[in-house]
Amino acid sequence: METQDIIFIFIVTIFILLSAKHILYWVWLWQLKEYRADRMRAHFQDIGFKNSLLALIGYSSLRQNKMPKFTIKSLLIFFCAFMAGVLLPIILLGNLVSVWKLSFQVSGFYFLILTLPLVIFLLVIVLNFISNIFKRRIIERARKKIAKFPNLTVVGITGSYGKSATKEILASILEKKYKILKTPANINTAIGIAQLILRDLTAEHQIFIAEMGAYKKGEIKEICDIVKPKIGILTAVNEQHLALFGNIENTIAAKFELIELLPKDGLAILNIGDKNIQKGLEARKISAQKKLYSAEAKADISAVDIDVLSGHPKFRTVDGAQIQDFKINLIGRHNVSNALAAIAAAEYFGLGVKEISEILRRINHFPHTFFSCAGPNGSIFINDTYNANPDGVTAGIDYLKDRPGRKIIVMSSLIELGDAARKVHKRLGKEISKIAQKLILTDDYYMDEIKAGARENSGSALDIKIGNSAKIIAEYLKQNLRSTDTVLFINRGAGKVLELLKK
Repeated sequence: METQDIIFIFIVTIFILLSAKHILYWVWLWQLKEYRADRMRAHFQDIGFKNSLLALIGYSSLRQNKMPKFTIKSLLIFFCAFMAGVLLPIILLGNLVSVWKLSFQVSGFYFLILTLPLVIFLLVIVLNFISNIFKRRIIERARKKIAKFPNLTVVGITGSYGKSATKEILASILEKKYKILKTPANINTAIGIAQLILRDLTAEHQIFIAEMGAYKKGEIKEICDIVKPKIGILTAVNEQHLALFGNIENTIAAKFELIELLPKDGLAILNIGDKNIQKGLEARKISAQKKLYSAEAKADISAVDIDVLSGHPKFRTVDGAQIQDFKINLIGRHNVSNALAAIAAAEYFGLGVKEISEILRRINHFPHTFFSCAGPNGSIFINDTYNANPDGVTAGIDYLKDRPGRKIIVMSSLIELGDAARKVHKRLGKEISKIAQKLILTDDYYMDEIKAGARENSGSALDIKIGNSAKIIAEYLKQNLRSTDTVLFINRGAGKVLELLKK
């Protein structure tokens, strides 16, 4: 074997290994963003030009051996990208084996690595076109199946935040009297709900509680066209996914699709304490009956005398002339608002407030939705890793305010906020600096804005750290936590740290 052949084999081996890792990363990222070009665009807007360039050329320090879930779609993309972007170029460049052309081979292979993201993008477009055909068939089958159950009452729940907790609270109340089906965690799209209907819905079910998510206008309408909700709950509207909606008016319009599509004999349950819901309600004529709730203002059903110092929120509801004391076996003031929405819906189904009150006293916490657990060295962990929106962070900060001892927050930056991102992170930096002694960030996106916000609080002694990996952050916490510490873990980046600490 000649020298140039050995060198070529070495180059090919390195090229294959680098390419395979590069492809796996991009398949993971597309999968994480649900194979949506709009979410990928928002992702690069979030991470900035420098990190975007590093990711494109394959040298991003932000990548830590990301692996996609192996589905038919992800495997197809990997296989096709590997064949078209790796094996075929090897065969073509393999014919150039003379020594003077080795430099051309090296530069050629590196150029091909740079083109892999484009190859994968084109494959995603083709496979999305094919998969959308199958999705439409599944959605149509689900629409026909659910139409066969005219006695089924569908409750739709949407909002920028609070919808998952409201869904779980309502389900916990109604299951004491009814046979219910609810969407599981992370299932809130048209195709996910359609698959759930085809798989699990039976004639025994009396109520179907469907959480409805959206990244643009029309997506909640698509879900409503499948399930035909009679009751709609709108929890809140904020900057979440503003990069995809474009502006807050589009976000309001998208969330109100649920409310506007309710029948005349239906019931719209709205958080009138939310300024954006107020704005949306003033601009629309709603044909369904309305029941307004609020934990901050006067409404059809209001919460007064709220007490969160005991750990579990206590409050009193005022519903017309009816007054009832409640205690929720959950933590966080924000769950008062979630409970009010669930109470209003449960009353529609004939449950009395005293019965509902007894259920809420015994309710269990839900996975990833703001609950406490024991940490190392006697510390307390607060798990809020399902949260990824500004108001959710504020709710966590508000809860920490009344905790004794040192307060530590572990979080990653908030994504898909669009033009509001810098302003939101600066505000959060200021709010965090008022109550926490230490902030550990799992990435460096919007770090400057967070620091700038913290500096506005002149009395703050907030120590801000950047963790290079979830493992390093977890080890740091294990070694430095005290018995009087409370650590709040916010969103999925912090969730990876929490998982390591539980091992």
